[in-house]
Amino acid sequence: MDSITQSASLCPIRPTEQGIEVLLTRRAFWNYEKNRPMRYPGEWVFAGGSYENRDKKLVRTAVREFREELKYEDVISNTRLLRSDYQDSHGKRYFVEFYAAAIDSDPKFTLTEKGEVIAVKWISPVNALSLIRSEEFDNEQLKEYGRRGLANSEYGIYAVTDRQYPIQNDITLEFIQSIPELRDLY
Repeated sequence: MDSITQSASLCPIRPTEQGIEVLLTRRAFWNYEKNRPMRYPGEWVFAGGSYENRDKKLVRTAVREFREELKYEDVISNTRLLRSDYQDSHGKRYFVEFYAAAIDSDPKFTLTEKGEVIAVKWISPVNALSLIRSEEFDNEQLKEYGRRGLANSEYGIYAVTDRQYPIQNDITLEFIQSIPELRDLY
């Protein structure tokens, strides 16, 4: 791992009667653009991606990636840095920043068959962690990898035999869960 790739994710938050909810995206299993399995296939994560020079700041990366992945055209407001950390994935080292934001609580997204996202869900951080860490979801993921043939060695470092788990996503969900004041900001 020679260099560090900067990246950012957007964590939309909305208040509810029971607390806060976050908007998670379920990643596609196949990357049609690169003709290989998607990174973190089928996982529930915050939308995000790698920095591009035109972004100038990582907060812009988070917003751009969210808009690109979900074809979201409405207002994104009240962005604020939640946390940052490093993560190793597919032979690369990433520095990732997570940004909270407000969006329309009943947003309009355009998900396409060959897009990066196959589903979206508003969910409490505690329920998100429970889902992501459940044995049922783990089994569903492994079954889907097999059904789709993602373990084929021709995919090299992108071959999928076990869950590819973006641990920084989980740490961010735990972090959001630990800050009750976020409810008053959104």
